[in-house]
Amino acid sequence: MSKIKLFVSDMDGSFLDSLGRVSKVNFRALNLLKKNGVKICLSTGRNIELIRPYLREYCDYLITNNGAIIYKKIDNDWKIIFSKTLNSSMVFKYLKSVMPVCYGVQILYEDEIFSTPDNNTLEFINRANKLIKNGEDIEKSNALFHKFMKLIDDPIKLVKSHKKDITKLDIFYDVQNTGKFNEITSKFCELNPILCFDGDVEIVATDIDKGFGVLKVCENMNIKPDEVVSFGDSGNDLKMKEVGTTFIAVKNALDFVRKDAYKVCGSNDKSGIGRYIIRNLRKL
Repeated sequence: MSKIKLFVSDMDGSFLDSLGRVSKVNFRALNLLKKNGVKICLSTGRNIELIRPYLREYCDYLITNNGAIIYKKIDNDWKIIFSKTLNSSMVFKYLKSVMPVCYGVQILYEDEIFSTPDNNTLEFINRANKLIKNGEDIEKSNALFHKFMKLIDDPIKLVKSHKKDITKLDIFYDVQNTGKFNEITSKFCELNPILCFDGDVEIVATDIDKGFGVLKVCENMNIKPDEVVSFGDSGNDLKMKEVGTTFIAVKNALDFVRKDAYKVCGSNDKSGIGRYIIRNLRKL
């Protein structure tokens, strides 16, 4: 019998394949976890609208926006058990300072996502359009972003006029601007910048990250972090290891993530997480 009581996985680049789909093997693993009484939690930078309804059905908890909003399923409805957002007036000041060294910004609210039309975003939307054109189910792939992402030319203007508090920023900048970017960002103590990839930093409120999210779920379940197995591929996922979970990296993870992981499983395109769970659940 497994001592693991909670399964936590990153979505993009980890539990989902490169087209944003869930494999049959990974679904088998979810069913196996359920059968063994293990609670299921997805930990993601996405907001809840970008987690497919058919996948949410399997979950007991959702750590969204890298820990800024955490949900628990209660009577088949999602209830917020924790929320800490970014103050819009502070974000307004920050964007005015940092935009000159950035080429792209995504702004996430609890149920909305806005993005500048930078090359990364346009390439992503073009791929989503191709998926739709090829008959891909919009709810079962990265084509879902096409449905919810709204393009904006002026993020500063949006933040000033949009009165909701912000859950997360995703900032893209040229690597040669790293020093200047870090200098500007360090002046805003209310921000917690988390490096995902070189030139890509996700920003949430202070003390918020995926590790914090896991601790809040553990607190709600009255379990310890060493009763949790977690999976991921990038820098923000390592926060789950830092709080004491058994962290396993997918084969396609960044080098420093693989080196720091407890073990490495197969890649996201080879259903690495699902295969690992099916083979090793009772050993964990």
